[in-house]
Order: sequence, then C-alpha cells, then structure tokens
Amino acid sequence: MSIRATALPCFLAEWYRPEFDMRFVDDAIARLEKGTSQMCADGTPVRLVMTLAMPIDEVLLGIFTGETDHAVRSACERAGMPVNRLTPVSDARIAGPADGPSNSR
Repeated sequence: MSIRATALPCFLAEWYRPEFDMRFVDDAIARLEKGTSQMCADGTPVRLVMTLAMPIDEVLLGIFTGETDHAVRSACERAGMPVNRLTPVSDARIAGPADGPSNSR
C-alpha cells in the first residue's frame, strides 16, 4: 500500500529523546493525534499516518501527510512535540503480505 495515494505531500518527522521508553511513545502518539485533529478542525488537513519507535537509538519517527511542512510543524507544536527534523518524503509504502510462493513444503 502506498501512502502517496493521498493528494497531500508526505513528511518524515524525527524526535530524539534520551531515556526513551514505550510510555513516552504512547503519550507522544496520543498528543500528536490530538494536535493533528485540532489542525483539521481548524481547516488545515494534517494526518499522522504511522510511527516507528527505536528505543535503542532513542528515536521516534512519524510519517505525516499535510499541505505543507509548516502545517505538520504546527500540528507537532500544538501537541507539545516540536520536531527535531522534518523532511519531505517522495514516497512511502507499507508492505502487504508476501505475494511470492510459500517457503513451507
């Protein structure tokens, strides 16, 4: 499935946090979803599509869709999660089930 199915551009947000744990991830996602909902309610479409948590590297990544990088930054700031880095993404895909032949015999 391609995230580019939406007409809105995609952005990769990065947060670096020492003392990273899954409670932080759960709280961050809830806050980001609230921030994007507020932006949408105000007429600016922004959506958190997915997150990737890498506790060993103390990094949380989020893929967003939004009209502009400013809209995504604003949603993150409303959530109390200003991004450390925001990069435009040309394409993002989520792999589905393996389509090849089964390896079991």
